[in-house]
Amino acid sequence: MVQDLLAAQREDSDRQMQVQERQAQMHREENERQMQMMMAQRADSERRQQDVQMRMMLAHREETALRVQEARQLAERQMELMREMHEVAQQKAQWCETEVEKTVRQEVEERR
Repeated sequence: MVQDLLAAQREDSDRQMQVQERQAQMHREENERQMQMMMAQRADSERRQQDVQMRMMLAHREETALRVQEARQLAERQMELMREMHEVAQQKAQWCETEVEKTVRQEVEERR
């Protein structure tokens, strides 16, 4: 009878140990799942951050390209204006030269 009680206690203790081991295993598995979830969230967050940084870099690059293009267009306009001013100055110089020649001819003819 004492042996039966001891055997029953052992079986009950073994069952409790098995239950506790299952619970511990379930906790370990749950912790592992949570860890994997956190790692996946971190990886996703890092990818999103890299994506945002890449978009910002591309936007900056596009803005810089636009500024360069605007600067080139402005420089081309300024060069064209300079050419036009140079042409006008040349034309004025030729006109002045022609006027001087006319005046000199008139004076020479008047002295004759």
